[in-house]
Amino acid sequence: MDFLEDELELLKRAIVTDPEDQSLWFYHRWLVYSNTSPGNETAIAPGMSVSTRILILEEQIDQLKGLLEGHPNCKYILKALVSYVQLLGSLRKEPPDEDFEETDGVDESAEAQEMMAWVQHLTTIDPKRRGRYKALARGIPLIKSS
Repeated sequence: MDFLEDELELLKRAIVTDPEDQSLWFYHRWLVYSNTSPGNETAIAPGMSVSTRILILEEQIDQLKGLLEGHPNCKYILKALVSYVQLLGSLRKEPPDEDFEETDGVDESAEAQEMMAWVQHLTTIDPKRRGRYKALARGIPLIKSS
């Protein structure tokens, strides 16, 4: 787990330095997905609990949201946010760990709206991939608020 944390920290510093460097994002995506996706055999830190994987993803999402404030037109940040929030949603559906402590409820409707806004912004800043982003938007669950 220490190695994973070190790699994520190293990547964070590199991404802050040059958020448009595509190679950093490929490695970041692999690192995040391989260590948080269920049953992945290529994980650097295998056997992590669901709650630990959720915490890692939430931390990455928070960092990316902060980075987005300084780089609002960086498509790599936006794409990572959409895919990581979707992954987080699927992780939340997994059976909780024995030591899992319930936190405040997640506003799934607000998350879905935020993802839709990111996808719409991607369509604006990267119009050549409009079709891909429309397909991505179709995968965002529309949750009605009660």
